[in-house]
Amino acid sequence: MQLPRKSGFALVLISLMAGSAVAETPLYPTLVEVRNRSARTITCVAQVAHWFSTELGSAAPDGQVRADLRSDPVTGTVFILNDSGDRLPVEAAWCGFAGAAWETRSPLALERRRGEPAADIKVSCDADDGRLRCH
Repeated sequence: MQLPRKSGFALVLISLMAGSAVAETPLYPTLVEVRNRSARTITCVAQVAHWFSTELGSAAPDGQVRADLRSDPVTGTVFILNDSGDRLPVEAAWCGFAGAAWETRSPLALERRRGEPAADIKVSCDADDGRLRCH
């Protein structure tokens, strides 16, 4: 017995969809928490491409930036999800003084480890000789 052409196409489509759903690895939450201990507003940023970055948030003095990232324990990749839920790999993250975040930046340690989710990032940032220092 032969299947009608439309049925064959539907079976191929269903198998392709099932294969892609199975291949997607579940992501684990990775919290970024940055306490601003300086006297100036800070901005935290995630670099998602060599020339593109997205703001994680800003915090006034004594305020806090909180951001939710995701990590893939299989590859160790850390992601930020866009409004559509697309996974954008994070290459680097930093905080700096608002308006000059790049020039005054202090890097945030993104620990990428294969086989386990990335650790949460919880730091405090202080002013140090015109730059921000997060530790």
